[in-house]
Formats: sequence, C-alpha cells, structure tokens
Amino acid sequence: MGLTDRGSGASRTGEPRSGASRTRTGFGVAAAGVAVVAAAAVVFLALGTWRRFVRTTAPALLGWPGAPWVVGAALGLLTVIGATYLLRFTAPTSAPASPSTSDSGATPSKPVVGIAAAASAVAAFGPLMYVLAALPGRNCPAYRQGCEHIDGTWSALAAYVISAVALAALLRRRHTTRAEARRAEERERLRRLRKRGGCKSRAAHRS
Repeated sequence: MGLTDRGSGASRTGEPRSGASRTRTGFGVAAAGVAVVAAAAVVFLALGTWRRFVRTTAPALLGWPGAPWVVGAALGLLTVIGATYLLRFTAPTSAPASPSTSDSGATPSKPVVGIAAAASAVAAFGPLMYVLAALPGRNCPAYRQGCEHIDGTWSALAAYVISAVALAALLRRRHTTRAEARRAEERERLRRLRKRGGCKSRAAHRS
C-alpha cells in the first residue's frame, strides 16, 4: 500500500510539472512568433520608407543633363570604397590603425571599430539599394502612385556597374602587385639570410 501511495503521489506531482513545462514552451513559441512578425513588420516598414525616399529624391537628382551617368558612377565608386573599408575593419586579424595611432602603437577600441564598420557597410550597400529602389518595380504598374518611371535610372545603373567594376579591378590589381612585391622582398631576405649563414658556417669550418 505504501509503495502504491508513494507512486501515485509521484504521478500526481509530475502532472503539474509537465503541464507547467508545456505552458512555458507554448509561451516561448508564441513569443518567438511575435518577435518574428514584429521584425518582419519593421523590415517592411523600413524598406517602404526607403523606397518612398528614393522615389521622391531620384527625379530631382537624375533630372539634370548627364546627371544619371555622374550620379551612377559616383555611387559605384562609393560602394567599392565602402566595401574595401568594410573588409578591412572586419578582417579577423586585427583592426587597422589610423596614421595618428600607428606611430604610438595604439589600436582603435572595439566601439570605434564597430562604428567605422557600420559606416563602411552603409557606404557599401546604401548606394546599391538607392539605385535598385529607383528602378521600376516588377509588379508595380506605372500608373500607380510611387511606381512612375524615372528617367535616367537605367543609365545610372549602367554607370554604377561600370565604375564599380573598374575601380574593383584597379584595387585588385594594386593588391596583387603589392602582394607580389612583399613576396619578392621576403624571398630576397631569406636568400640573404641563407647566404650569411653559409658564410658563417664556412668561416667556422676554416677556423
């Protein structure tokens, strides 16, 4: 009887615990769903606000003669420069030191590096998002408000791609040239060390 009572008591106490755990799991799933929905709403609201901003400013920015090519080229250069600094600041080795801090040997703090990386990300992706948002939408008819065709958008996109690819190729070539020069200097340094070591070994052998 005692064992039976004890077992039944354990089962009775286990039921509320399992019910409480299921309740906590349900609340956790519901909270995660609400967070996902809220995040999606914020993203869609931000994208809509950004598109309205672009559709409002792009006609005035691209309305001048030759402006689409100039604006597109400038945005392409800004994207490549921003991406270059973003890769530099997010490199796993170490944060780059500025000229003022390189002499003293100090390195920027993590908040400074984070702010610089965030600014570089904005400079890298902002121009691309601006150019893409100025293009007519696929499922957005021209007669609807906010879907009007903006003159010069395709020219701006072409200039953006050309300037970005050209600058990226130049920076890549510069990086490759510097890397080859560093490898050549390293090979020369090792050759001198081996030559110096050989001279010392021959001198020791003669003595």
